[in-house]
Amino acid sequence: MFYAIIGVLYCTPILWFRFAVLAWIGYPPKWIHILASVFSGALMLHLVYRTIKGWGDDLVHQRRRTRLYFLVLVFSITMIAAITELMNFEQFGLDRRTIKIACIWPAMLFAAIWLVNLDFDNVKFEASAASIEGLTERQERLIAKLNHLMAEKKYYANNGLKISDLASRLGVTEHQLRETINQHLGYKNFSAFLSSFRLSAVKAAFADPKMRDVPILTIALDSGFNSLTTFNRVFKHAEDMTPSEFRRKMS
Repeated sequence: MFYAIIGVLYCTPILWFRFAVLAWIGYPPKWIHILASVFSGALMLHLVYRTIKGWGDDLVHQRRRTRLYFLVLVFSITMIAAITELMNFEQFGLDRRTIKIACIWPAMLFAAIWLVNLDFDNVKFEASAASIEGLTERQERLIAKLNHLMAEKKYYANNGLKISDLASRLGVTEHQLRETINQHLGYKNFSAFLSSFRLSAVKAAFADPKMRDVPILTIALDSGFNSLTTFNRVFKHAEDMTPSEFRRKMS
């Protein structure tokens, strides 16, 4: 629903401008132009921010590369639009809008070709099925060490744990660890991988009679979650109920 509202807010002034060009309705006031530009810029910055923010958490190589292509595309179109706005083409008898379209067209063509050839199975955000077939001896040792470190040593409880820290602790490259967690354990995001261990620890604590009087916040923080808000969101998404409801159900 939220994204539908954003889509309507974004498309309404654009449609107004287009209909005005066709002389179907009158032109919008100047503040609409300004508001549309500000909104478009804010939306683009938000997309760039989300793309960069999710870079380190992403375990899928092709999807990480897709993020890079998106950033390059956005930067190219933005710079081209800005430069063409600053240049004075009218003195050469050229229409500014035509020049802008001509300059942006190659970037849009690249985007179209890129999307047509994109393997959408590799950019989905749902968890993929784990596969342990064809594992090399080195991969088997890595998975065993990873499970030992996470399940027995409770490395997941380290707040702010990054995949680079985990790879360093295991003595492998980030690429090797990302590939192992994604292709052989079935996770597409590092945060989802960590959350699986953290949620298991939380649920075990809820089931322990000795932990009955321990606050939920304490259990969540001890399990590696960095805030109650994050913990509540992750828990409800996984269990379709709040931590308090789940705890009462376990009692």
